[in-house]
Amino acid sequence: MTINLLGKFPFQLGRHSIYPLLGVGYNIMLSLRDMDGNNNFQEINGSVASQLSTFRIVVGLGGDINLGERLFLRMQVIGHYRFSSREEREIVDAVGGLVHSYGFGVTPRFGFGFKF
Repeated sequence: MTINLLGKFPFQLGRHSIYPLLGVGYNIMLSLRDMDGNNNFQEINGSVASQLSTFRIVVGLGGDINLGERLFLRMQVIGHYRFSSREEREIVDAVGGLVHSYGFGVTPRFGFGFKF
């Protein structure tokens, strides 16, 4: 489960708006699966699920296109850089550093909104 806290600063372009996004996120690891695919909520090979939770920096760009007086289309592209947890870094060190434990991803979002 991921929780993001984003701030935006909208610029009006006539009836429409565009805005940069900046914030932080926290990826909460709630459970683990072992090599057989079984859920294990407590521990696998000494790793507790909560020890694998990670922080992330979130940046993005969004815009609202008004489709009438109250209806609008919202589009966002959000990039996030995930930091590794101490547990992940220890696992990477154990395999000789052949892999990395950080990550970057991009998420497009589309939605409709209604102004009250």
